[in-house]
Amino acid sequence: MARDKRFYRICGLIGAIVPWCFAAPFLVRTGFNPTVLRQSLFANGAAAGFTADPLISALVFWV
Repeated sequence: MARDKRFYRICGLIGAIVPWCFAAPFLVRTGFNPTVLRQSLFANGAAAGFTADPLISALVFWV
């Protein structure tokens, strides 16, 4: 049981840090501009696919 809690905490920490490793340089370079961010998230088919997956997952989670 304690190993499970430790595992999920580590996964949660990794899940919080890794996306910021990609987002922080982008935000430093462009500033917080929602229009540029939205355009970049859907810049091409690959980016749109990777963007749509967590958006749909988050929607299902909250519903």
